[in-house]
Amino acid sequence: MALGRGRNDAPPALAIDVDPKELAEFQQAAEDLARAERGARNVPAELTFDNKGLAADALRELRYASKEAEAARKKITKRFDDAKGRVKAAFDELRAKPDAAAESIGARLVAVEEAEAAKAAEERRREEAEARKAQEEENRRAAEEKRASHHVPPPAPKKRPTGARGSSGAKASVSYEMAYEIVNPEAVPDRFKRWEWDRTEILKAVRNGEAIPGVRPFKKPKVTSR
Repeated sequence: MALGRGRNDAPPALAIDVDPKELAEFQQAAEDLARAERGARNVPAELTFDNKGLAADALRELRYASKEAEAARKKITKRFDDAKGRVKAAFDELRAKPDAAAESIGARLVAVEEAEAAKAAEERRREEAEARKAQEEENRRAAEEKRASHHVPPPAPKKRPTGARGSSGAKASVSYEMAYEIVNPEAVPDRFKRWEWDRTEILKAVRNGEAIPGVRPFKKPKVTSR
């Protein structure tokens, strides 16, 4: 049986199929919330010492009804959450080996890029040292011959090609993007939690430079190919 909105302030809709027991729990929660809301209407707009007890009673009923409704919701949605978890696990298993292979290739590309960058830096330092030595020799000769020194600019660093190109013309390159890991789940603010971690919101906040308790941001190498 599907839960739906009736007329004349009937309970709100639930566009899912539920069994009679779940329907009864939903209707009970709707009645309790409606009763608590009607009671809240009796609280005066301006409270005084004499009528503030009405506000306390109404507040207790509202919060209790809301708490019971949330418990009923979790009970109804648990089987859907369990099903989502099983589907996710099945797809995770399908993706495990391809994802591991992609991660391995990406790591090797990062390693070769970093090695080439280190080699290029060393070559650049060597060329700069040779240029300084040549300039010093030129200055010495200029002083001996009493003529103006001739400035020999250091040669421009050789441009190092980046990325990797395959025989088919495909090119892969390495860049870095912000990432994170949960280091203290208890410290992470509630706005990043749903039935599981709201990883989209966490990553958005990390990319915006926000410091999140319990989360360690870091830059993760990203390999792109085309």
